[in-house]
Order: sequence, then structure tokens, then C-alpha cells
Amino acid sequence: MNAWLWIGQIVLAVIFGAAGLMKLRSSRAELRARGGWIDDLPDWMPKFIGVAEILGAIGVIVPPLFDMDAAIVPIAAGSLAVVMVLAAFVHLLRREFVPYVIVNAVIFAVAAFVTWGRIEDTPL
Repeated sequence: MNAWLWIGQIVLAVIFGAAGLMKLRSSRAELRARGGWIDDLPDWMPKFIGVAEILGAIGVIVPPLFDMDAAIVPIAAGSLAVVMVLAAFVHLLRREFVPYVIVNAVIFAVAAFVTWGRIEDTPL
């Protein structure tokens, strides 16, 4: 079980780290080219989401590597699950069901699995 949780944590760190960096480094026009969802958000929101995604990515991978408080991992993974629910909500409002909401649901499932597994005191 611990190996599967680590795989989930690495997947979350890679996905959210890359997505967060992309949101922080890209202009609004570049983000618009990747999807119209940007037009439904205030100007500050993509950068805020990017920061949240990077912090979540750090939170699921760094604490166990540096023998920090293990409680950070399920908090970070749970927060990333919430980000996916909110992202799915935005895509549903835009009637973007496939592939956006499906991808959000899969990533949510990974984040929920890591949250549950690490709350259950599975050793890091």
C-alpha cells in the first residue's frame, strides 16, 4: 500500500508542480490559448491557483523526504482534491465535459486516495 501511496504522491507532485509553474510563468493570452476557462476568472486567479498548486505539490512530496511532520501530506493532498473539485465546477459551468471533467475526476481520485491513505497512518 505504501508504494501505491508514494506513486500517487509523485504523480500529484509532477502534475500540480507543472500546472502551477505553467500558470505562474504564462501570460493571460498564453493561458487563453490553452483553454477558454481563463476568461471566466478574475485576472489574479490564475496566479493564485498556480501558487496553490505548487504549494500542494511541495506538500505531498517534500515533508516525508526531509522527515517533517507527516500530517502535512494528507492536508496537501486533500487541498489538491478540493482544487480538482473547483476546476471541475468551472468546466461544468462552461459545458466542457470531455476531457476536462474526466481528467479532473481522475486526478481527484488520486488525491483522495493519497489523503485517505496518509490519514490512516500508513508509514511514509
